[in-house]
Amino acid sequence: MTNTILSWRKFTAQQEEKIKALAPDYKLISSLEEADNLEDIEVVYGWNSEEGNKLSMIQQIRSNGYRWLLLE
Repeated sequence: MTNTILSWRKFTAQQEEKIKALAPDYKLISSLEEADNLEDIEVVYGWNSEEGNKLSMIQQIRSNGYRWLLLE
């Protein structure tokens, strides 16, 4: 299992460095294709409606689930 942070919004270099310092065991990715396993994604930053639909399917089978904040 690879703990993963998925960001659909671009981090600045400074933000990325800070995240890596605070969560060194986490892999930072910017698309679902980069994930070793979708179930490894623990944090999602931003939103992508096409990829988000794929991710919501995983929510239904993951035991601890995701926390969603829907913005409209």
